[in-house]
Amino acid sequence: MAVADVFNTSQSQGIDLNGLTGQNLFKDLNNSDVVAQRSLGATGNPGTLVGGVEITDVNQLSSDNFQLDYSGGTYTLTNLSNGKKQTMTLVAEIPAALPGAQAFETTNPSNGFVFRELSGVPADGARFELQPTRPGATNLEVNLTEPEQIAASSIAEVYSSPDNVNTAKLEVISVGDPTIVKASSLKLQAYESPVGVFNLAMVDDTNTVVPITKMDGTPLTTYGGGSIEFQAGGIMFKLTGDPVGQTSNGPESYDIDYAFGAGNSRNMLSMAGLNDQKLMNDGRSTIADVFEESVTSVGSQASTAFIEAGATKTLYDQAIARMSNTSGVNLDEEASNLLRFQQAYSASARVISTANEIFQTLLQAAR
Repeated sequence: MAVADVFNTSQSQGIDLNGLTGQNLFKDLNNSDVVAQRSLGATGNPGTLVGGVEITDVNQLSSDNFQLDYSGGTYTLTNLSNGKKQTMTLVAEIPAALPGAQAFETTNPSNGFVFRELSGVPADGARFELQPTRPGATNLEVNLTEPEQIAASSIAEVYSSPDNVNTAKLEVISVGDPTIVKASSLKLQAYESPVGVFNLAMVDDTNTVVPITKMDGTPLTTYGGGSIEFQAGGIMFKLTGDPVGQTSNGPESYDIDYAFGAGNSRNMLSMAGLNDQKLMNDGRSTIADVFEESVTSVGSQASTAFIEAGATKTLYDQAIARMSNTSGVNLDEEASNLLRFQQAYSASARVISTANEIFQTLLQAAR
């Protein structure tokens, strides 16, 4: 699931050979069919609710399954692995991702998914089993059919002015709406005034001011230096280093332009680098780490199952042998006994025959 999510996200941050924004490389994690499969209503559930599980952050997902109970207008989520209970609260979606399909989430911590009311209404006593990672591997399907659909080119590039006097670096983290970048270029200007306070301002190619906000949406015009992430014009940026500049009359300047063109493979390089980024287990593991852990886990379980199967077969064979010794029939042994009994019967018959001949002889002699 993580592989599909990170590569689909990277695809959306690039442009393919046809000049189009990248489509999903793999099947969408939140395909409507898959969302519904992750929620199983209890047999005889009161009410008419049909629910689904929508993944919001694969980084926070675990392999645990959950039980969801509805009572008194409240959803209570229970982790079936550790018994931990959490209340799910309504997500304020503006606009709603699925009109009419309300979503509920847990916070502090989040479990990486929301429960969505797909249809019907719940009733007290309704119960669902939520399986967020089911069936993750089964639904890993390639969505693209042509190599030119790979979004190898980046959408936007940053070009530092040759007049800049410092080494501060501006990077594009992600692009929310590629059409904005394609329609208009942007320019960021930065300078230090007073000492230790760095001023930021952005304009488009018509010199219209473009608002800058922090990642939480609050306005940003100054900051205290170092590294900072912000968004403007539908693009998320990261600025590292101190853009000292030469006051407001000679600010540091960075141009952000539409970058599609032959030879631009920055987004492809970004995809190649995903293998080394800690994108899993809440930022603690790379995709390769998780893959190795999965291989080790599966191998260990397979080995354990093989050993247990061998031990079980040995016990089975011993039980069969004991049963045969006490109540079963050994064909070889019984055949041997039959031959022995046959020989004994033949010998007895001969003795009887001989005795009869002697008896008859004695009778004849007595006459």
